[in-house]
Amino acid sequence: MVKTLGPHRAIILKAHGIVVVGRTVEDMTAATYILEDNARRAFISATLGKLEFLSDAAMEEIETELVASGGPFRRIWRLCEIEAAKAGT
Repeated sequence: MVKTLGPHRAIILKAHGIVVVGRTVEDMTAATYILEDNARRAFISATLGKLEFLSDAAMEEIETELVASGGPFRRIWRLCEIEAAKAGT
């Protein structure tokens, strides 16, 4: 599994779900939410016709920007904190 994961953030395990990693618990949690959201959007898009994917270069640029800024990860973690507070945990 580690060899397959390599430098990536997530892998899908056949019949066992996903594995998501991050530099911190916050990064891993945010990456999990982003993965789920992207999977949902890809599924919906697939029902509408042929999917078009971003190039590897575009994905690398986007990921570099997201990781460098950390903005989306902080926002998602803050939402998790709010939900946990509402649930009393």
